[in-house]
Amino acid sequence: MNFGLDPFMMLILISIISVVVRYFFASGTAYISAMLPVFLIVGINAGIDPTLLAFIMIGTNAYGGSVTHYGAAPGPIIFSAGYNNVKDWWTVGLISAVVCLVLNYVIGIPWWKITGFM
Repeated sequence: MNFGLDPFMMLILISIISVVVRYFFASGTAYISAMLPVFLIVGINAGIDPTLLAFIMIGTNAYGGSVTHYGAAPGPIIFSAGYNNVKDWWTVGLISAVVCLVLNYVIGIPWWKITGFM
């Protein structure tokens, strides 16, 4: 199945969609259980290396959970203490998710290639 995009562009698209979809899950375990197989099937059919895709998906789960105040276990505890409001949390969470995503592509993937992992 050819999606008409370069596999690397599909990897970027899938990782962005992954962070957006992570917003709807309050549990990282539920997200990985439900969505990782779906993204892996789509990615493999698009020609993406399955190991790379799995690592990117696990990463997007980790920092995708920081986007909302309910997306990771410590979030509700910190939020209920009154340190942040929802707008500030989501703004900082979105910025940190975008920065982490960019760092994965700019530093992570080249590093994995240098070390021979990929």
